[in-house]
Amino acid sequence: MSIVINSSVVVAALVDSGPHGDWAEEALASGMLVAPGWVRAEATNIFRRLERAKLITTPEANAAQDDLMQLDVELFPFEPFASRIWELRHNVTSYDA
Repeated sequence: MSIVINSSVVVAALVDSGPHGDWAEEALASGMLVAPGWVRAEATNIFRRLERAKLITTPEANAAQDDLMQLDVELFPFEPFASRIWELRHNVTSYDA
């Protein structure tokens, strides 16, 4: 079974030690992962923000980034979804579409 993930799930699994992190870790372990091609860039930026805000330490940010790059996830391109994402722009963000 394929599990579609986004950067929020990835970040929670890699840096959140609470219930959201537990849920996200279970989601990542529950099947073959697929995600938009930009998921690693988004997650990297979130790690950066968390580190700069001192919500995670530099070693935690480095470990999360290393784990992110080793995550076995099939990335899919934006182009096949571009038209539909644009159609949904009045109701949801491009990220949520």
